[in-house]
Amino acid sequence: MPSRIEYLVTIHIGLLLVVSDDTKFNQAKSLTKLFEYMAMGKPIIACSVGEVRRMLGRVGILVEPGNFYSLAKGILRLLKNKALGETLGRSARQRVEEKYNWKTTISSLISAYNSCLIVGT
Repeated sequence: MPSRIEYLVTIHIGLLLVVSDDTKFNQAKSLTKLFEYMAMGKPIIACSVGEVRRMLGRVGILVEPGNFYSLAKGILRLLKNKALGETLGRSARQRVEEKYNWKTTISSLISAYNSCLIVGT
C-alpha cells in the first residue's frame, strides 16, 4: 500500500468534498487533507464549508456542497487550463508556508490556551 506522500504525489487535483449542506458536522471536519494538498502544491477544489473558505482563501476553487455540476465545472476548468492549476498550486503552497505553520500560529494557540485558563480560574 502506498504511503500518504506517495499517494499525494500522484494526484493532479486535490478534492475536499462534502455532499451535504454546510452543517456543524461538516464544519468540524479535520482539515488535514486541505493542508496536505496545500503543502504538496496541488491545485484544490473544495466545498465552501466552515473554515475551508477562510483557510483556502483565493488559492483554490470553492464549490457549493452537493452541487456536482459546479464540481465538474471546476475540474474541467483545471484540466483545460494547466497554467491555472500550476498557479493555484504554487499559491496554495506559499499560503500554507507563510500562514499555516507553527511559527505563525503559536501565538494564536497560546492566546487561546490563556483565555481558557482565565475563564477556568
